[in-house]
Amino acid sequence: MDLLRGVQEGSGAEVSSRILQRLKKIFTMAIILKLIKRNPASDLEGLLKAPRHNHYKSLNESEIHEFFKRLKEYNARKLSKLGLELIMHTALRTSELRLAEWNEIKLEEKNPVWKIPGERMKMGHPHIVPLSKQAVHILKQIQVISGLGRLVFPGDKNPEKAISYNTLRSILMRIGYRGEATVHGFRGLFSTSANEIGRFRPDVIERQLAHSPRDKVRGAYYHAEYLEERRELLQWWSDRLESFKSPAEVINFKQYKAG
Repeated sequence: MDLLRGVQEGSGAEVSSRILQRLKKIFTMAIILKLIKRNPASDLEGLLKAPRHNHYKSLNESEIHEFFKRLKEYNARKLSKLGLELIMHTALRTSELRLAEWNEIKLEEKNPVWKIPGERMKMGHPHIVPLSKQAVHILKQIQVISGLGRLVFPGDKNPEKAISYNTLRSILMRIGYRGEATVHGFRGLFSTSANEIGRFRPDVIERQLAHSPRDKVRGAYYHAEYLEERRELLQWWSDRLESFKSPAEVINFKQYKAG
């Protein structure tokens, strides 16, 4: 307790909370090894300040048209700009997108999907992203750039390493959204818009955001849940994003043929 309170005073509740979680895991291992009989760290859970949960700043729908305009005009590496647009269409976390490998993405299937392994997901469970027509179109542009390699988003200097965590964030800042929007905030925009429209069940939206249940047994099968509804949801979202672009930029996907 003295240790954790000292950390809390110096570095804040978020850091002390993380250390407590580590301590609990250490003592759990000690129980498994029969070194101790109970986990003393569990008693400290309610005695520390709870960490504040940050609400990531996000654009609202009225700002999307201007965002696309600024992104198009900004002179940056094409791969990074496409990555920022793709993360909007898929509602993924930055780490889930930037570490993507081509063997996870099935563009040529009747129903294209992106299957992300559990080790890259925050909750540790595999995640399936149904790919909208717009997402497939973006990925085919990316494929021309990086399709011969392992990584979807290789670094500029070393193709065996993915782009950095700050790559997409820095574009947002440079096109004028410093302090106004974050890459993670695109997930909030997606959630807000999808919930407000009233067309999709909250469980479907939450599942697409990969907010997994605490039940480990259910979580093991959770990645494929509501898949057809989620495909409809993401296609609706991509169509909505497309509608905010200027008419000259909108692709007619009824006429568009892959390749």
